[in-house]
Amino acid sequence: MKRLSNDGIDLEINEKASILKYINTLKENQKQQILEKLLSYDNKVLNQAFQRFKSNTRGSIPFQLVNCLDFELEDDTIGYQIIAEGKLAIVISSQQNTGFLDIQLPSKKCLFQLYFERIQSLQNLTKQIHGECQPILIFIMTTSFNHEIITSNLQNSNFYGLKEHQIFFFQQDCLPLLSMDGQILFRNEHQIYEEHIGNGQIYLSKHILETMKLLGITIIQLCSIENVLCKFGDPYWLGAFTRFKLDLSFKCTQKRNTDEKLPTIVKNDQSHLHLVENNDMSIRQMDRLNGVIGQALCSLDYALNLSQNYRFQLQTNFPIRQKKCTYFDYKLNQLVQPQLASSNALKFEITYYDALPYCSIQKFGLFRVKREDEYAAIINNSNDNKDTAQTARLAYLQRDLKWITQLGYHFDLEVEISPLLTYFGEGLHEILQKIDIIKLKDKSQLNLSFDNKELRMVRDYSDNFQIKQNIKAPNLGTHLTKSVQELQNANILNLITKEKQQFFQLPLGVQKQTNSSSRTSLYQKSDTYRDGMQTEKCPYFENNFRQNAY
Repeated sequence: MKRLSNDGIDLEINEKASILKYINTLKENQKQQILEKLLSYDNKVLNQAFQRFKSNTRGSIPFQLVNCLDFELEDDTIGYQIIAEGKLAIVISSQQNTGFLDIQLPSKKCLFQLYFERIQSLQNLTKQIHGECQPILIFIMTTSFNHEIITSNLQNSNFYGLKEHQIFFFQQDCLPLLSMDGQILFRNEHQIYEEHIGNGQIYLSKHILETMKLLGITIIQLCSIENVLCKFGDPYWLGAFTRFKLDLSFKCTQKRNTDEKLPTIVKNDQSHLHLVENNDMSIRQMDRLNGVIGQALCSLDYALNLSQNYRFQLQTNFPIRQKKCTYFDYKLNQLVQPQLASSNALKFEITYYDALPYCSIQKFGLFRVKREDEYAAIINNSNDNKDTAQTARLAYLQRDLKWITQLGYHFDLEVEISPLLTYFGEGLHEILQKIDIIKLKDKSQLNLSFDNKELRMVRDYSDNFQIKQNIKAPNLGTHLTKSVQELQNANILNLITKEKQQFFQLPLGVQKQTNSSSRTSLYQKSDTYRDGMQTEKCPYFENNFRQNAY
């Protein structure tokens, strides 16, 4: 009989074990498949992880909060340079088929299309600033269940405008589910119950990281597929990450309430970083904490160091989560359903956050962002009232509408802006000048998109539309004057000039971009600046953004 490695189960010693007795009752090909699975597991690692789980006692633990770092106005300069030189890679984890979900935007675009078009927009913006931009490389982490679906659909869609050589695919590994007493579970009569180990697979994928190294990558952004407001390749974040010389960084946002399940990054008395979840804290500790939102920046050298020198520690410290599942009990020869109130299985799962314990506090950075700008996750089904496809759709449209209202336009309709048109909301004034506002009468949806490089309006329908523009800044700049006069003559805008400058949260017209290849104009940059800043360094911004302080 075949024999497992020294790290695995010794089949000769355990010949009389119940699982082996059961295997011997199967057909030869089924038996061989199960034996091959058992041979692939590092039983020593699994046993150590299980023993650690059993000995772990949960409860309220002492910790200190990690202070958030601040973005600077100039950070994007560094970020755009990194992008232009092709030093950024984006890793997108897609364990389900969420990437092809249509959240019922007016454009009917799926998440992958929105994301890929936003990356194109970032490439175009970088090219305008630097004159050139290397393609941003994207590594999509799939599973055995969805790998074929994702790869074939993206190929059939021509990668939504990106180049095929920009896209790489790799699969997560699988590990068996265990019973609550540590026994391997079966999915059916002749198949071990396996599940994928999670997006932290990237830290164990040495060959992927080495490929990135050969391609000139220095920083990787780790993202989950379900956040529709994710800022892929955020140049401010990249710049701050580089300026602080960090190894690892996460974005966070203030929790809605103590029930929200966003985990929190803290440090212990020895300044070691770790992650705490709601069941690790008291109610008092959970109050008004920042929760991380599934986005990380990691230096490639740090990720390689983890895969080369801390692989065993990462595996033996595998987080184990309890879950409910229906499995086949080979002893009883029947399916076992989970009880309503209790879990009946254990799952090995490694995440982006499992790199935290190996990172020095001096090389770690936490940045707080606004939820309405950067976080709208699709986690729950439509029966829930939070974090669903419906709430994500609403957040996406509200963000697009906000970009327009910041320019002084008020639309009583749904607004969707193509990611190909803008990355941060920059350049929208010039785009809005091209719109025939009269055509918006009696409409409820506005979808701004490109067709053969010309602005077009599609899916504009419904009734009861109103549009007005309130101008409260005394010195707007010449780039607004012409459009305002035209709209006044058309009796479409209600201009109110009595109010003060504070209506505008960004300095419109302070400086107009005159050269498409030059640095982004200040009024464009300020939108980005406000979206991401915690502490403002420029006096002008300080006065105008203080009202939005957290």
